[in-house]
Amino acid sequence: MENFERVRRCEMLAKEKDATVAQIALAWLFCCGLNTFAVTGTSSAERMKENIAAFSLKLTQEECRFLNPEE
Repeated sequence: MENFERVRRCEMLAKEKDATVAQIALAWLFCCGLNTFAVTGTSSAERMKENIAAFSLKLTQEECRFLNPEE
């Protein structure tokens, strides 16, 4: 149930920022401060371009908390 709520929040933020859900998820991963690496797979060059664009998508701390309120 918690993950469904996270997806719903991610969809809301994606709509606000005119981004894809995948871009929001990647942007969150980049700003959350974890020592992680994003490994993505795509079915097209267009999807890869969308994933790369997530690097320039900046989330505020408030937006990060909105996506993962337990932190």
